[in-house]
Amino acid sequence: MMKIKISKLLKILALLLVVPGTFINAQDWKQYYQQMATDFQSGKNNAAIENGEKAVELLCKTDTVTGDYAALLNNLSYIYLVEKQFDRSINGYHKVLRIVEPVLGKEHAIYLKSYCFLGEAYMNIGQFDKAEKIFSEALKHQKKSP
Repeated sequence: MMKIKISKLLKILALLLVVPGTFINAQDWKQYYQQMATDFQSGKNNAAIENGEKAVELLCKTDTVTGDYAALLNNLSYIYLVEKQFDRSINGYHKVLRIVEPVLGKEHAIYLKSYCFLGEAYMNIGQFDKAEKIFSEALKHQKKSP
């Protein structure tokens, strides 16, 4: 009987378990992100959400406070909004705003757009007072922006 080292056997098994076309390392979040965009543009919103969530999971293994993370989460939050998953959208937009505000400020277009979508999500769940406050603040900051 042939002797094979356990570490070599584990490497072989790992290669066999990888499904063709899947991504296997933390840097592959970009492929999931790109697939999320493609799926969303094709109207495959559930697939877009799955790929976006996988991209977030992988990106969090490398670094969670980057512009990449904010952009990914912003786009995923928008898909949640479109799919009427308002609680998930609200949660995502709050995270995006916590990342973007200290770096870009409240007058930046990215912040304002995310903030307005947050207001839209609150409006859709019937929290009109919160939505109105958000829209009023967004308008105030919009007037200050260059």
